[in-house]
Amino acid sequence: MCLCEHLQLSQTNVPLPHQGANMTQLIDNQDPPQRLTIPFEEARLLVGVGRNTMYRLLNNGTIRCVRAGRKILIPLSAIEEFINGKH
Repeated sequence: MCLCEHLQLSQTNVPLPHQGANMTQLIDNQDPPQRLTIPFEEARLLVGVGRNTMYRLLNNGTIRCVRAGRKILIPLSAIEEFINGKH
């Protein structure tokens, strides 16, 4: 007996995600989420500069970044602005 049957949620008119499809089918039918940011190393390689140059671009505000704890994330829009000369 699944939890939803135990809680009598299957009695509602709302179809439950697992009814009529297995989890693989549900995952395969969904579009992957769009990334809004990329990690430092990936951004650096995308721009085509070295580590020191990338740190300098981030520190002087030429390329915007977001910090999540110790991790540096660069918005894809910031890379696009830099490449298009809108910095």
